[in-house]
Amino acid sequence: PNPRCAMHTDSVSDRDSSLRSVRVGLLSVRRCLPERVRRTLEARHRLLLEERQHSRGTKVDFPARPSLERRSFDERDSAVPLGRLLPLPITRQATSDPGGADPALSRGASTALARLRTTEEPYELTFRDCSYEVRVPSREGTACGCDRSVCKPILHAVSGSVAAGKVLAVLGPSGAGKTTLLSMLTLERGPGTARGSVTLNGQPLTPDRFTRYCAVVGNAEDHWPFLTARDHLRYAIDLHRPSLSRQSRRAKVAQLLEATGLSACRHTRAGSAFVPGLSSGQRRRLSLAIALTKQPSMIFLDEPTSGLDSAAAAKIMHFLKVTAKQTNIPILCTIHQPSASVYEGFDDVLVLAAGRVAYFGAAAQMGRYLETLGTPLPPNANPAEFILDLVNADFTDAASVHAILAEWPRRSQRPVQRAPVRIESGPRRATFCEQLCALAHRHARLTVREPLLYVSRAVLNGGTMSFFCSIYSDTRRLEQGQVLSKSFFYFWMVAIPSSFSLLAVYALNLEFAHVRREVKNGMYSPMAYVLATSALQVPMVFAVCLCGLLPSYALLVGPSSWGSFPLVLLVCTANLWAFECIAQFFSLVSNPLLGMLQCLSVWIWSLLFCGLTIQGRDIIWPVRLLYYALPLKWALSTAIYEVAVHCPDYEGTFECDVGDDPTCPSRGFKCESTPEDPLGVICFGRNATQIMATMNQQFPAFSTEDSSTRDLSVLLLIGSVFKIGYVVILHLKCKMGRQPEPPGAASEKV
Repeated sequence: PNPRCAMHTDSVSDRDSSLRSVRVGLLSVRRCLPERVRRTLEARHRLLLEERQHSRGTKVDFPARPSLERRSFDERDSAVPLGRLLPLPITRQATSDPGGADPALSRGASTALARLRTTEEPYELTFRDCSYEVRVPSREGTACGCDRSVCKPILHAVSGSVAAGKVLAVLGPSGAGKTTLLSMLTLERGPGTARGSVTLNGQPLTPDRFTRYCAVVGNAEDHWPFLTARDHLRYAIDLHRPSLSRQSRRAKVAQLLEATGLSACRHTRAGSAFVPGLSSGQRRRLSLAIALTKQPSMIFLDEPTSGLDSAAAAKIMHFLKVTAKQTNIPILCTIHQPSASVYEGFDDVLVLAAGRVAYFGAAAQMGRYLETLGTPLPPNANPAEFILDLVNADFTDAASVHAILAEWPRRSQRPVQRAPVRIESGPRRATFCEQLCALAHRHARLTVREPLLYVSRAVLNGGTMSFFCSIYSDTRRLEQGQVLSKSFFYFWMVAIPSSFSLLAVYALNLEFAHVRREVKNGMYSPMAYVLATSALQVPMVFAVCLCGLLPSYALLVGPSSWGSFPLVLLVCTANLWAFECIAQFFSLVSNPLLGMLQCLSVWIWSLLFCGLTIQGRDIIWPVRLLYYALPLKWALSTAIYEVAVHCPDYEGTFECDVGDDPTCPSRGFKCESTPEDPLGVICFGRNATQIMATMNQQFPAFSTEDSSTRDLSVLLLIGSVFKIGYVVILHLKCKMGRQPEPPGAASEKV
């Protein structure tokens, strides 16, 4: 046995000695526990004490966490109050508002949240008779192979409301319809038909009203990973509150950081699954802070506690509850499996099962309602887990679940449809020019910090071309045997930079998720985002090409060919810009891996139809269209011609006359024999004209005339077509869905 774990006894019968014995014994037991178990017990004990003090109307101040290192059992330990046995809050301060302050928040944070309240006007979201149906193939249609479908209900007559300053949690087992209901209330597009009435202060919630007055908070990864918490709030203030002065914007950012408890980590990057940064709980608070910059009338949250431990989840829900009360904003969130401490953060609860309502009302009254159904809540049971077990048809008798669902319509009352009330217009929205300036500034910073988009490609391009220069180092010799090898080096010099556009597909796909959320919340328009990023795209593409061409010219092409550098750089930039537009187009695919595969396919087709492997006249229609529609062919033709024109004459070639020399070829020149080529078969010509004419007989990419103007025009045209397609699809994907049809609308006939 460990002597440290021995229980200390004291035979003294007075009160102080007894308390000292109890304290020393508990300290010994705590030190015997593993570190992880000890911290878990401390966190749970903290939450229990918070709830107890919260119910008594007291405010709790947390002392600093004491060190867990070993301490001696002497009189100094007995002088410490018994409440310090575990690092628990013991200081009580009276407060005039028992329910207005969250023990998890500091006094400064609670005060800062109260200052965020912009109006005393009570907002209320009401939804009545919400139904959602999708068409699925029928059994008869599947059996006969014909096109027959039936309507499958996902939601059925779901009604509820959330008042100002309240938190409504939507609960339910998997497949109950929580996500479908949230998508319907946030006017998301879906594969089915939505019917029902959704109003904000009695007025129908249209897409325009949603953009102006509502905010959606996504999951923890819904941030720009390389921007700090302060950067996120700064740009959100610039876009949502452009009328504020620069000093007022800074004060508002500081106020939001203090209100959400992020002041200490304001300079920490948001991070992601691959980038270290804020914790999951901090990212969720940052999401709420960004939503509060808009001064919304309604906030929707999608599973704000997913991926968090029980202590962090409870803190988040307490924070949401205090935020709703202090700012007078109604909050609706979906919760998958709440613990008892998380359940305490709910004001109202909507329980769904099989798309129907099992309970809607105050969270504190759900136990009393279950008693009326003959299923009383067991002592010390979690109300959320208990009712989810009752309505889960996968693990509970279907008849009992149906009985609970059938009982609610008979006992409940439909939410009262309030009379329409005018909604305040809110702060002025940013103009298009203000949006453009703020987005350009933000993405310029992201361009520097985000390595995947341009910086890594510039480094890879320079390193790869330096490696290719070492492989093709012998082509510096002006010999006939090196003409073909050097021509293929020019091919790689143009083709390699465009292959790294695959990285842009993945980076832009992740970026689109942020853009779609911000456009939905009314932060800016899609066109402002397109113009801001396009203005940065051209110079960065130019820099990527420059990083690849500089080592190519310095190590291999030679000093005599530097005269072709400006035009070759321009052509390579146009070619890479066209591939960048192609990458943007495929980045809008839902699965980034599929988008990368499609972009890779386009690049491979460009290699196939670039004029080095097959001639255009040998390709069948309509596949021949790819020969003219892909960009690499046009860039390669001009690049090779310009480099060849500025290249000095090759050795080992002399002119001859067919009439005088019977061995003279019809092209009018021949080459000397060498040890590597005794017969002089390898002979392309002395100057650029002869070499290009010889190569053109087999490879159409080698042009005998200057076609730079035509090739640049075609490259810009190809890139513009894909850019226009990208803009159109981006606008359609960011476009708000339609509001639900009236509840009495007849469904379409099969």
